[in-house]
Parts: sequence; C-alpha cells; structure tokens
Amino acid sequence: MAVNQTQATAQLQAPPAGKPVISDRLRHERRLGLMLSMEGVEALGDDPALIDVFWRLGVRMVSLTHNPSNAFADGLDAELHDARKAYKKARYAVEVFAPDAGSSGKSLVKALTDLQDVLGAHQDSVVARELLHELGPDSFWFGVLWARQEQVGKETYRELPVVVEASRKKKLRRWLG
Repeated sequence: MAVNQTQATAQLQAPPAGKPVISDRLRHERRLGLMLSMEGVEALGDDPALIDVFWRLGVRMVSLTHNPSNAFADGLDAELHDARKAYKKARYAVEVFAPDAGSSGKSLVKALTDLQDVLGAHQDSVVARELLHELGPDSFWFGVLWARQEQVGKETYRELPVVVEASRKKKLRRWLG
C-alpha cells in the first residue's frame, strides 16, 4: 500500500509526554551511535519525495535495491534474469560447434544447460511471486504459495555457484580455442 507524503508526515508526531525518543536516550546514555538504514526503497513506491519523510524519521542510509527491482533501480533478480538470457545465447552458440568437439563440447553444453535451468527456476519463482502479489495477499493459501516460491528462489540462488563453477571449467572450454 503506497503512502503519500501528507499521510506519512501526519504520522510524525511527538512521542507521548514523559516518553523519551531514541535520540534523547542515545545522547544522555553515552552510546556510541545508531544509524537507521533501509535496504531497498520499495517503501517510497514511486514517490521520491517520501525520502524526506524517512529522513525526518531518522533514516540516514538507503540502498536503492535489496533484491527485487523497484521504481528506482533493478535488483539482483533482474541481473540474474539477464544472466540467464546471456547463458542461453552462449549455449545456443556452443551447440552449433559442439558435435565436432566430441565429449568436451557435449559436456560444455550440459554445463551451460544446467546453469540456465537453475537461473530459469529462479526466474520462475520471481514471476510466480509477482503474480501472487497481483492476486492479493488475502488468504492463508497466498502466504503458503508465496513462502514456497520464496524458498525456491533461495534454493536456486544457493545452487548457482556450483553450476557457474561447473560451466567455467577449462577442460570443457579447451576446444573453443
């Protein structure tokens, strides 16, 4: 749910009388410090003016994305999708010459296919979560399906280093020249 600047500003009221705010406690208790930050700017929706509200709330550091893309930047999911498309093109190019390269060519095609499959499963989980979000989180089953797709995304992300390493073995690429 998007919050406009007027609504967010209205929520910036002083604490009830007698209740110290965090900044007062930090000053008087000789703490080292505290920095509030946000990972991803999804909370801004598509209104960059809301950053002023978060500044007044004490946020002093913001990363543009955490994982998913938002109105201001692409996240890791977009980068992984671009990588999948690039590996797919590479696999298609290798498949043209692989039959003449024997087992090394076939092994490289398999390694690139495995890598593309892992990246594809990750992208499928991203698309499924986006669709679930559009349908609306109004039931128990939404939560179950969302959690399952989020788990698939995490599992495929953990598999990624293994399949990337397998596709980069010099032994598989030697025939390329």
